[in-house]
Amino acid sequence: MQDLHNDTRSMSMARSSVTIFMQQVYLWMTAALGVTAVTAYFTASSPALLALFFVNGLLMPILLMVAIFGLVIYLSAAIHKLSAGAATGFFLLYSALMGFWLSARVQRRIRGTGLPGDRRNVRRHERVRHDYQA
Repeated sequence: MQDLHNDTRSMSMARSSVTIFMQQVYLWMTAALGVTAVTAYFTASSPALLALFFVNGLLMPILLMVAIFGLVIYLSAAIHKLSAGAATGFFLLYSALMGFWLSARVQRRIRGTGLPGDRRNVRRHERVRHDYQA
């Protein structure tokens, strides 16, 4: 009977440690989503950052995607060698890069290129203005 009690106690302790671990995982995932959202917001509200993304055509988006994939490959290869602080820093850097990239991609999808002087934007706004005046 005592063995059953000890087994039950050890299983409940194991469950609680798994629960705590998963709570920490979800907390870090939420923090990373927050970093991504804040970065995306500041990128979308800054014409200078958007211009940095769009000024060279496809060069910057391609470089940014290579940097993101390179960071993922590096983290996957070196995860057992990195300290907890370094891994956290790289994880947050990845989140910020994804926020920058996603914000610029959404701007491109919504507004053409996202730049104020884009001809597609001018034509669309003229068409909308003409519809309201008629």
